[in-house]
Parts: sequence; C-alpha cells; structure tokens
Amino acid sequence: MTIQVAWYAFFASGTSFLWQVVRSDSLDYAQLRTGLREEGQYLQFWMLTQRFIGIFGSAIPFALLGQAGYVPNTSGDAPQNEDVGRVIGLLVNVMQAVVSLLGLAMAFFLYPMREKQCVPHRQHVRLGGAIMATTG
Repeated sequence: MTIQVAWYAFFASGTSFLWQVVRSDSLDYAQLRTGLREEGQYLQFWMLTQRFIGIFGSAIPFALLGQAGYVPNTSGDAPQNEDVGRVIGLLVNVMQAVVSLLGLAMAFFLYPMREKQCVPHRQHVRLGGAIMATTG
C-alpha cells in the first residue's frame, strides 16, 4: 500500500497548484500573441472543460467497476472480488501515471518554450506590470 501511495503522490505532485501558474502564464502569452486581454473567455473555457472532463472522469471508472463486479458495501459484510481490486489499482495507480506522462509529453512537445521565445514574453510581462502599477 505504501508503494501505491508513493506512486500516486509522485505522479500527482504539483497538479493541485501548478495549473494556477500555467493559467496566468497562458493569459500573458495569449495577450502577447494577440494583443488582446481576454481572461473571461479563457477562464470560462477552462471551467467548462473541467466540468466536461469530470463527466468522463466519473463515468468511465464507475463503468469499469460495474463490469468488474463491484458490489455496493452498505452493511460492511459484502467482500469485493479480486477483479474489483485490480480495477481500483489500475485506476488509482496506472491511469494516473499514464495521464500525467501524456500531459508532460504534450507540454514538452506541443508547447516548446525556448529561450528566444521567452525573452519577448518576459519583456511584455515587465512592461504590463509597469503600466498596471501606474494606471491602477
């Protein structure tokens, strides 16, 4: 059990707070690329996307558990079969690692930030911070 918890913690580390950093960087980068500041549209899209993903994130595990023979344990006397234990282990450990590695690969290959791309972004953020400090 300790190995499973360590495995989950390794692949889930940072996911609870890193998305906020990525969100603000994405908004700044979009403003740099388009010249428009559209936080409302981006935030609404992200919230809606999270809700749609949550539908599949709940329905697929429940369907897999139902196929494995999960029995709701209301009285505490109904033991689960071995297939249910394997499906839970697969969902908690392996799927978490696969999805995290897939996200890491997508971020690495589809969102390449090299030094020459970061310089104008850093200058833009510094300039925007200076403008907001003087006007706000």
